Amino acid sequence: LDSFVGSLESQVREYGESSILWNKFTKDTVGLIGSGLVAQYHSQVASTIQPIRAEEEFNVKLDELPVLLRGIIDIETENCVIDMKTSSRKVLYPKDEWRLQGEIYQLASRKPVDWHVCVKTSPGQVFAPPEYANLRTQYDSGGDPLRILSVLRILEDIQRTYDALGPDELWEGRGVYNGSCFMCDYKHECIWRQ
Repeated sequence: LDSFVGSLESQVREYGESSILWNKFTKDTVGLIGSGLVAQYHSQVASTIQPIRAEEEFNVKLDELPVLLRGIIDIETENCVIDMKTSSRKVLYPKDEWRLQGEIYQLASRKPVDWHVCVKTSPGQVFAPPEYANLRTQYDSGGDPLRILSVLRILEDIQRTYDALGPDELWEGRGVYNGSCFMCDYKHECIWRQ
């Protein structure tokens, strides 16, 4: 719990309290809810996993893709990768917006993806496999061509938009970002935040 509070304080010091999108919460409320979620996660889930890596960057170059796939997996075990999600309500299936992220993780790790959902209620709740089996995205190497195709389609969309509008015109969605932007590696150079 102390490390959560310390991390929150560090983020506030680094970026300033006014630059963090707190939504309807205050720093103190985030600290209280976050500490509760950490406690629930440790009591319900943490003892059941044995990480081999945590918060480690991956770089994967596939012949079929013109770019390097780069990212950070929250937790990797011998049998799966784990991605932590927070939600304001109970989630028992991976959300559609998580799908591409999971596919990229599977291309990088060749493992199933377990989604651990921490719900911001009082007290906090945690939903994770194996108890909630639908929060596991199984891995089958036969699906890799479709995963690669998903990434290629997004790259093509980005290239088409860039060719049409260039770096200076407003792209659809530019200027619309969420509270997780402060954690992104590209936050200081992102055109979406300008």
